[in-house]
Amino acid sequence: MALLLDELKQRKIYNLEQPRFAGMPVYPNHRPLYDYFIGRGHFEGYFPDTKGPRSTGQGFFIMNDHSGTHMDAICHQALDMTLHGGITIDNTIETPKGYAKGGAEELPPILARGILLDVAGYKGVSRLPNRYAITAKDLQDTAAHQGTVIKEGDAILVRTGYDTCWNNTKEFLKYAGVSGEASAWIRTLKPVIYG
Repeated sequence: MALLLDELKQRKIYNLEQPRFAGMPVYPNHRPLYDYFIGRGHFEGYFPDTKGPRSTGQGFFIMNDHSGTHMDAICHQALDMTLHGGITIDNTIETPKGYAKGGAEELPPILARGILLDVAGYKGVSRLPNRYAITAKDLQDTAAHQGTVIKEGDAILVRTGYDTCWNNTKEFLKYAGVSGEASAWIRTLKPVIYG
Protein backbone atom coordinates (compact mmCIF):
# COMPACT_ATOMS: atom_id res chain seq x y z
CA MET A 1 0.00 0.00 0.00
CA ALA A 2 2.84 2.41 0.83
CA LEU A 3 4.35 1.79 -2.62
CA LEU A 4 1.02 2.60 -4.26
CA LEU A 5 0.68 5.83 -2.27
CA ASP A 6 4.23 6.83 -3.17
CA GLU A 7 3.48 6.14 -6.85
CA LEU A 8 0.26 8.18 -6.73
CA LYS A 9 2.05 11.14 -5.15
CA GLN A 10 4.26 11.31 -8.25
CA ARG A 11 1.30 11.36 -10.65
CA LYS A 12 -1.04 14.12 -11.70
CA ILE A 13 -4.66 13.39 -10.85
CA TYR A 14 -7.49 14.98 -12.85
CA ASN A 15 -11.00 15.48 -11.55
CA LEU A 16 -13.42 14.67 -14.37
CA GLU A 17 -16.58 15.52 -12.43
CA GLN A 18 -18.90 18.18 -13.85
CA PRO A 19 -20.70 20.42 -11.32
CA ARG A 20 -24.08 19.16 -10.12
CA PHE A 21 -26.86 21.73 -9.95
CA ALA A 22 -30.60 22.05 -10.38
CA GLY A 23 -31.16 22.18 -14.13
CA MET A 24 -27.97 20.29 -15.08
CA PRO A 25 -28.23 18.17 -18.23
CA VAL A 26 -30.03 14.87 -17.68
CA TYR A 27 -30.94 12.51 -20.50
CA PRO A 28 -34.74 12.82 -20.94
CA ASN A 29 -35.41 9.14 -20.12
CA HIS A 30 -33.60 9.56 -16.78
CA ARG A 31 -35.46 12.44 -15.22
CA PRO A 32 -36.36 13.66 -12.53
CA LEU A 33 -33.66 16.25 -12.35
CA TYR A 34 -31.32 17.06 -9.51
CA ASP A 35 -32.83 18.96 -6.56
CA TYR A 36 -31.34 20.05 -3.23
CA PHE A 37 -33.43 20.84 -0.15
CA ILE A 38 -32.62 22.13 3.31
CA GLY A 39 -34.05 19.55 5.69
CA ARG A 40 -33.19 21.38 8.89
CA GLY A 41 -31.86 24.92 8.82
CA HIS A 42 -29.70 26.81 11.30
CA PHE A 43 -32.70 28.87 12.46
CA GLU A 44 -34.39 25.70 13.75
CA GLY A 45 -31.44 24.67 15.89
CA TYR A 46 -30.10 28.00 17.14
CA PHE A 47 -30.59 28.37 20.90
CA PRO A 48 -27.67 30.50 22.11
CA ASP A 49 -29.12 31.09 25.57
CA THR A 50 -29.61 27.39 26.38
CA LYS A 51 -27.31 25.45 24.04
CA GLY A 52 -24.56 27.91 23.14
CA PRO A 53 -23.65 29.61 19.87
CA ARG A 54 -23.34 26.52 17.69
CA SER A 55 -26.09 25.53 15.23
CA THR A 56 -26.38 22.83 12.60
CA GLY A 57 -27.85 22.95 9.14
CA GLN A 58 -28.37 19.91 6.97
CA GLY A 59 -29.75 19.23 3.57
CA PHE A 60 -30.59 16.40 1.25
CA PHE A 61 -30.68 15.99 -2.47
CA ILE A 62 -32.76 13.96 -4.86
CA MET A 63 -31.40 12.92 -8.21
CA ASN A 64 -31.57 10.06 -10.62
CA ASP A 65 -28.62 7.68 -10.30
CA HIS A 66 -27.99 8.17 -14.02
CA SER A 67 -27.27 11.89 -13.85
CA GLY A 68 -24.20 14.05 -13.64
CA THR A 69 -20.74 12.68 -14.25
CA HIS A 70 -20.88 9.02 -13.34
CA MET A 71 -19.98 5.49 -14.28
CA ASP A 72 -22.83 3.07 -14.93
CA ALA A 73 -23.28 0.19 -12.53
CA ILE A 74 -23.65 -3.28 -14.02
CA CYS A 75 -27.34 -3.31 -13.00
CA HIS A 76 -28.06 -0.40 -15.37
CA GLN A 77 -28.40 -2.63 -18.45
CA ALA A 78 -29.87 -6.10 -18.96
CA LEU A 79 -30.43 -8.44 -21.88
CA ASP A 80 -33.58 -10.59 -21.76
CA MET A 81 -33.94 -9.74 -18.04
CA THR A 82 -30.42 -10.99 -17.29
CA LEU A 83 -27.62 -8.84 -15.91
CA HIS A 84 -23.94 -9.30 -16.73
CA GLY A 85 -22.65 -12.45 -15.11
CA GLY A 86 -25.86 -14.43 -15.73
CA ILE A 87 -27.83 -12.80 -12.90
CA THR A 88 -31.55 -13.21 -13.61
CA ILE A 89 -33.57 -10.19 -12.59
CA ASP A 90 -36.29 -11.07 -10.10
CA ASN A 91 -37.77 -9.39 -7.01
CA THR A 92 -34.79 -10.50 -4.88
CA ILE A 93 -32.40 -8.68 -7.22
CA GLU A 94 -34.51 -5.63 -8.16
CA THR A 95 -36.02 -4.40 -4.89
CA PRO A 96 -37.78 -1.18 -3.83
CA LYS A 97 -34.60 -0.31 -1.87
CA GLY A 98 -32.23 -0.86 -4.80
CA TYR A 99 -30.42 -3.66 -6.59
CA ALA A 100 -29.11 -6.54 -4.48
CA LYS A 101 -26.46 -7.35 -7.11
CA GLY A 102 -24.67 -5.38 -9.79
CA GLY A 103 -24.55 -2.05 -7.96
CA ALA A 104 -21.78 0.52 -8.24
CA GLU A 105 -20.41 -0.59 -4.87
CA GLU A 106 -19.25 -3.80 -6.58
CA LEU A 107 -17.08 -1.94 -9.09
CA PRO A 108 -13.38 -2.07 -8.21
CA PRO A 109 -11.41 1.17 -7.93
CA ILE A 110 -9.80 2.20 -11.19
CA LEU A 111 -6.16 3.18 -10.88
CA ALA A 112 -4.62 3.30 -14.31
CA ARG A 113 -2.67 5.42 -16.71
CA GLY A 114 -5.11 7.81 -18.37
CA ILE A 115 -5.01 8.40 -22.11
CA LEU A 116 -6.89 11.36 -23.57
CA LEU A 117 -7.88 11.13 -27.22
CA ASP A 118 -8.90 14.71 -28.02
CA VAL A 119 -10.92 14.06 -31.17
CA ALA A 120 -12.37 17.58 -31.22
CA GLY A 121 -8.90 19.10 -30.91
CA TYR A 122 -7.51 16.83 -33.63
CA LYS A 123 -10.31 17.92 -35.97
CA GLY A 124 -9.64 21.58 -35.13
CA VAL A 125 -13.01 22.34 -33.54
CA SER A 126 -14.07 23.28 -30.02
CA ARG A 127 -16.69 20.54 -30.15
CA LEU A 128 -17.69 17.89 -32.66
CA PRO A 129 -20.87 18.29 -34.73
CA ASN A 130 -24.19 17.40 -33.11
CA ARG A 131 -24.75 13.63 -32.97
CA TYR A 132 -21.39 12.93 -34.56
CA ALA A 133 -20.49 9.23 -34.37
CA ILE A 134 -16.76 8.92 -33.69
CA THR A 135 -15.20 6.17 -35.82
CA ALA A 136 -12.28 3.86 -35.12
CA LYS A 137 -10.35 5.79 -37.79
CA ASP A 138 -11.03 9.04 -35.91
CA LEU A 139 -9.56 7.51 -32.75
CA GLN A 140 -6.59 5.98 -34.58
CA ASP A 141 -5.84 9.23 -36.40
CA THR A 142 -6.16 11.25 -33.17
CA ALA A 143 -3.77 8.91 -31.33
CA ALA A 144 -1.26 9.07 -34.20
CA HIS A 145 -1.51 12.89 -34.40
CA GLN A 146 -0.95 13.21 -30.64
CA GLY A 147 1.86 10.63 -30.64
CA THR A 148 -0.14 8.62 -28.10
CA VAL A 149 0.61 4.95 -27.66
CA ILE A 150 -2.27 3.08 -26.07
CA LYS A 151 -1.31 0.15 -23.85
CA GLU A 152 -3.34 -2.70 -22.43
CA GLY A 153 -4.84 -1.65 -19.09
CA ASP A 154 -5.00 2.08 -19.90
CA ALA A 155 -8.04 4.20 -19.11
CA ILE A 156 -9.01 5.75 -22.44
CA LEU A 157 -10.88 9.05 -22.35
CA VAL A 158 -12.38 10.48 -25.53
CA ARG A 159 -12.92 14.24 -25.71
CA THR A 160 -15.80 15.42 -27.88
CA GLY A 161 -15.90 19.03 -26.69
CA TYR A 162 -19.41 18.74 -25.27
CA ASP A 163 -17.99 19.43 -21.81
CA THR A 164 -18.01 23.08 -22.93
CA CYS A 165 -21.82 23.22 -23.00
CA TRP A 166 -22.58 21.54 -19.66
CA ASN A 167 -24.55 24.64 -18.65
CA ASN A 168 -26.74 24.45 -21.76
CA THR A 169 -28.92 21.33 -21.56
CA LYS A 170 -30.40 21.74 -25.05
CA GLU A 171 -26.96 21.84 -26.70
CA PHE A 172 -25.37 19.27 -24.38
CA LEU A 173 -28.03 16.68 -25.23
CA LYS A 174 -27.02 16.89 -28.91
CA TYR A 175 -23.72 15.28 -27.87
CA ALA A 176 -21.34 13.34 -30.09
CA GLY A 177 -20.26 9.87 -29.03
CA VAL A 178 -18.18 6.81 -29.81
CA SER A 179 -19.79 4.60 -32.48
CA GLY A 180 -20.32 0.88 -32.02
CA GLU A 181 -17.63 0.18 -34.59
CA ALA A 182 -15.16 2.36 -32.68
CA SER A 183 -16.13 0.70 -29.38
CA ALA A 184 -15.38 -2.70 -30.92
CA TRP A 185 -11.94 -1.44 -31.97
CA ILE A 186 -11.24 0.01 -28.50
CA ARG A 187 -12.09 -3.34 -26.90
CA THR A 188 -9.31 -5.01 -28.92
CA LEU A 189 -6.82 -2.74 -27.07
CA LYS A 190 -7.96 -4.22 -23.72
CA PRO A 191 -8.31 -0.97 -21.77
CA VAL A 192 -9.35 -1.05 -18.12
CA ILE A 193 -12.12 1.41 -19.08
CA TYR A 194 -13.01 3.90 -21.79
CA GLY A 195 -15.53 6.64 -22.20
